[in-house]
Amino acid sequence: MFAEVWKDLVRRNMIELAKAHQIDLDQLQWYAAFHNTTHHPHIHLLVYAYLPKEVKQTVAELAKGEGILGLYKEWNKINREKLSLYREKKEPDLPLKDNPEFRSIKNKIIKAVLELPLPEDYDFDNEADLHATEEELKYAAQAEKQGAFLSSA
Repeated sequence: MFAEVWKDLVRRNMIELAKAHQIDLDQLQWYAAFHNTTHHPHIHLLVYAYLPKEVKQTVAELAKGEGILGLYKEWNKINREKLSLYREKKEPDLPLKDNPEFRSIKNKIIKAVLELPLPEDYDFDNEADLHATEEELKYAAQAEKQGAFLSSA
């Protein structure tokens, strides 16, 4: 009985939940677990959305840039030196996309990608539209040199 009441409460507030987490309502996913303890009935609620395929592809392409790769190699070198003080066994370097220490930067890049304006006729299923033009690559390289992708703003 209480579980249904909680479920209804969550469903009635989906729009507010989506807004609070900055997730489009049509992309919102959620799971809840109801705990009917005698002294404290409550739910645990998990709200999330999957990233669109095109956003993942764009972030992966940005991570392949020479400047980003060079900075990441240098970071790994320094990090290995630091870790060698505490560990004898050397761990392999994680790929940038899998490194949890860079999650906040990755999230800022994803946010920036999501805010990029795309032409109305852009077709993510068209292989030609997935590759940057030479002008776009030059612009990205210039922005990367100026630190635009590592901004804390």
